[in-house]
Amino acid sequence: MKIDLTKQIHKHFINTSLSGKKVSITYCEAELSYTLMHFTSGKSMKISYCLNKVQKKLPNKNFVRCHRSYLVNINEVKKVSFKEKVFILKNKDRISISRRRMKDVTKHLIDYFKVESIFD
Repeated sequence: MKIDLTKQIHKHFINTSLSGKKVSITYCEAELSYTLMHFTSGKSMKISYCLNKVQKKLPNKNFVRCHRSYLVNINEVKKVSFKEKVFILKNKDRISISRRRMKDVTKHLIDYFKVESIFD
């Protein structure tokens, strides 16, 4: 199913034509030149846009690029394990944080939660 990102993505919600109700995006996963969008409903949808294009359309504040293959909605994160380098989401999915993006992820989380440091 193809969707028009410009018309469909509003904040961090997407209106699926299947149900007609708004569902929050949990995370987006790159699959070659496509993106697999995972929703809080447990469903997913493949769209014909690369992850970079999807990232530009979603609100920068709520989404963090933690890996070249993943874009995560911070509101759906339950826990961050810096030791294991993973986000543990509310739905129990585990999303890798690459070493290369760890510094950016840490800064994004500090800015998002407006704390001085996330380390004790």
